[in-house]
Amino acid sequence: MKIVHVICAIIRNENGEILLLRRKKTSRYYPASWGFLTGTIEQGEKPEQCAVREAEEEISCRIEIKKTGYGFSYAAEMQGERYCFTIYPMLCKLKNSRPKIKLNNENVGYKWLKPEKIIKLRNVLPLLKTDLQNVGLLK
Repeated sequence: MKIVHVICAIIRNENGEILLLRRKKTSRYYPASWGFLTGTIEQGEKPEQCAVREAEEEISCRIEIKKTGYGFSYAAEMQGERYCFTIYPMLCKLKNSRPKIKLNNENVGYKWLKPEKIIKLRNVLPLLKTDLQNVGLLK
């Protein structure tokens, strides 16, 4: 079983909307799904450092971490391999109040939605509701 440590940056704007990113169809994990900004934590890197790095790489924006949730794990099987993902969710905001989101090659689209609408979407990453609850945005 492969163990993967992942950050989940839940980026909220001034209107209380959350940034969702659409993964490419060729993504290694959960292709063509909607989800929060995520990234694999590199060796020696803290989750908060990873979130800042991933925001700069994936959306060309600087973020500020407002709240860190508790880490949790879940198992999944994809393409015949078993994984144990440990997720580190954190509530963030963009440092620039009028950001220009510029996607890198990992995502093909983005949108801003209220948490209540996010949990009703289809084709999303697993445990989005858990992530939102973990940082206090849903009960």
